[in-house]
Amino acid sequence: MKGFPDLQPWVGLPQSTSFLKLRGVPRFSNSEGKVPMTSDDITRAVKASAYKQWWNLTNAPRIVPESKASTSATVFFNLWDSTTGTTGNALINKRILIFNKACTISAASANPGVPICNNCWVWGHPTEACRSSTRCKGNAKAKPPVPPTPAGDACPHHYQCLACRRDNCSVTSGKCPFWNHRFDRDWIAAKYAELKKASGAAK
Repeated sequence: MKGFPDLQPWVGLPQSTSFLKLRGVPRFSNSEGKVPMTSDDITRAVKASAYKQWWNLTNAPRIVPESKASTSATVFFNLWDSTTGTTGNALINKRILIFNKACTISAASANPGVPICNNCWVWGHPTEACRSSTRCKGNAKAKPPVPPTPAGDACPHHYQCLACRRDNCSVTSGKCPFWNHRFDRDWIAAKYAELKKASGAAK
């Protein structure tokens, strides 16, 4: 395609998705352990392998460190596939060389991630289950008092992220730590508990 010489379009009729993972992938792309592995690094490694014709991703690969101190990670990726899982079954137990380390493909469980409510913007429940009546309530205790925002008007007030509580951050921003951990329910629950405790101590 003009302007995108390296783009290889895939034409087909995907009917299902196969959920796979690569274990023992190097967490860093340099020997000093300072440059984190990226999804582009994974894609380049697969494109250089004998299995590149099956690399029809539904989204970018997701890299999850095995622990905070570990130099290895697990890479989760989803492929367009037939209803019988032909591609996924063909790739299971195949090995791909990633930065001189042979990594084996295995089956993974589907992980839709932690739901985020589009009403109250709290992680952990779907929008249709939300009971919150969201609106800008202002701050009557401020000096001078800040009045509530009229219904239908855009809120003009300085805001904090409803998830991480940082200034000028938003829940769906790639910079928000909650967004970066959207597949980790335990982390989100622990972080909410930490923020709640800190909020109580500040009062």
